Amino acid sequence: MSQEQDANDLAGPARELVERLLNQVVPFHVLVDSSGRIERVGPALARACPSMRPGDRVDAHLQLASPPGASWTADSAPEGLVLAHASGSSLILRGQLLPTGAGGMLLIGSPWLTSTSQLAELGLSLADFAAHDPVTDFLLLLQAQSNALADAQRLADELRASAAEQNRLAAVERALSAELNALPDLLLRTDRSGRLIEIRPSSDSELPAPAHELLHTSVYLAFPALADQLRPAVERALSGGVSARSPPPSAARTGRVTTRPASPGQRRTRS
Repeated sequence: MSQEQDANDLAGPARELVERLLNQVVPFHVLVDSSGRIERVGPALARACPSMRPGDRVDAHLQLASPPGASWTADSAPEGLVLAHASGSSLILRGQLLPTGAGGMLLIGSPWLTSTSQLAELGLSLADFAAHDPVTDFLLLLQAQSNALADAQRLADELRASAAEQNRLAAVERALSAELNALPDLLLRTDRSGRLIEIRPSSDSELPAPAHELLHTSVYLAFPALADQLRPAVERALSGGVSARSPPPSAARTGRVTTRPASPGQRRTRS
């Protein structure tokens, strides 16, 4: 067997090996013959530019934007970094243009991306990049940064909302305290079970015992003379959002109980 026959026998396997390695190592590549026509397109580049097919003129699909004057001819191939814009797409390839030795050119590169959202726009994913391509690390870093900024913004919004709500509640509490402090009569605040949780007497003589001893006891036991009047008044206040107001113990015999609307968000019983 002649050396020429051996070379021909090895041409097929060797070419397949080179093409397979190109697809794995540089999935974004395009091989151009001496006439400027595409011979093969890398798998990832074919997904990003599905109209790019072998036999097409390469300059109909990719325009060399940098450096100035760069062209797809071997005699004017630029050295160093090149940028190629894809027609009808936002894809920009950043890479190197290499002569093949037979008048053809090989462009190897990677998309120039500045955000992860561009992947979806180009129909790509991180799996389309070679394992060694630093673009994937850059995109993951961008995504992590974007997530961190979004979390920080959400936390800031929550803190502002919380501060606004605290200010609103503080204003309501101040207004309520001012209203209660201006009342001359005895004020009792209970929970739904009738347990005393606040006592504001106009004078200690109105109380059957010191205020601190009456706290957390039943209002009906603390003021038995008013129990018949307080029970329905408390129930109305708690169910209807009104304040129940009754005379002090010294006037309990009159049997008068009046009600008026409570302050917003408050349900109090006044005696």
